[in-house]
Amino acid sequence: MSDFDFNSLGAIDVVKSADSSFFGTGSLGGVIALRTLDPEDILKPGKNFGGITKVTYNGAAEAALLNQAFAARYNNTVFLVQGGYQNGSQTGNMGNVGGYGTTRTEKNPAWYEQGNFLGKIRHYFEGGHRITLTGEWYDRQYNERTRTSEKTATSRYDTRSENQRSRVSFDYDYKSETPNALFSEAHFLAYWQSIQTDTDITNRDSANASSYYHEHLTLPVESYGVRGSATNHIVTGPFRHDLTYGGEVFLTDTYQTQTGERAVSSPYLHNNFSDMPRVHGTDLGALVQDRIGFRGADWLHITPGVRFDYFQRDPSNTASYQANAAIRACPMGRMARISRPRF
Repeated sequence: MSDFDFNSLGAIDVVKSADSSFFGTGSLGGVIALRTLDPEDILKPGKNFGGITKVTYNGAAEAALLNQAFAARYNNTVFLVQGGYQNGSQTGNMGNVGGYGTTRTEKNPAWYEQGNFLGKIRHYFEGGHRITLTGEWYDRQYNERTRTSEKTATSRYDTRSENQRSRVSFDYDYKSETPNALFSEAHFLAYWQSIQTDTDITNRDSANASSYYHEHLTLPVESYGVRGSATNHIVTGPFRHDLTYGGEVFLTDTYQTQTGERAVSSPYLHNNFSDMPRVHGTDLGALVQDRIGFRGADWLHITPGVRFDYFQRDPSNTASYQANAAIRACPMGRMARISRPRF
């Protein structure tokens, strides 16, 4: 959740129970679905332009926040541009002991910057068809003087972390305008997303040059995939059936590296090696379900269905992983297939 600006969200859906298995692999027990702002969230009926401006001050972190969203309509096409920026300091606590070391209870001094951008273009076609192109960017930097890790009055321990996220997606949605159409609705999504976390740790002591060290840790995760579904509306006697079938395929690539330097080498501090190999992941899923309702009683329905999931993780050696003296061999890959009915 630290990779999102909540001002760019239009809705947060919390779904629990078995029905949430429709949201994808790994969500059988429930799902938190984040939906970004849509142009229609800002444009009022009959209006071609709309906007939202938010200026906020947060006294707890002495933070200033500015968010702006603008939407426009041209014929059957709508546009959205949203951006935000904020900066501030550490969020205070009830601690009253300053200084350095483990006895310190006051919050470590810090400052941060955060920015985001969201853009959408959506076009409506005749017959109930709609396509959407979305682009997102998010960056948050947090800089802290970690005084609780300082050991002397002349030492300085700094921690810097940065979270970055970029995403591009293409959506196709269809909803029938006639009750007798072969498909009552259909959805397709193709996306690419990159999330990267960087951490820098620097320790120095003006009275002891040999205590100097610097570490840089990187953990990027890149994912891309497609998912789709279609629904048929069928009536058999007193029952109404919404037969839905869909599937998804997504791939992930991740690795981790740790680089740095120090005045005196130590086996207990990371120095130019990795704790994990590069890992490629493959996930597949397929779903068939029938939402059965009784004509004239929309409040009562049952939804039998079946879902199949498959995943595979393939680790591969890298030079930095082989440089880790604690690692003897690259771990084995893993795969599994899961089929589960639901009712």
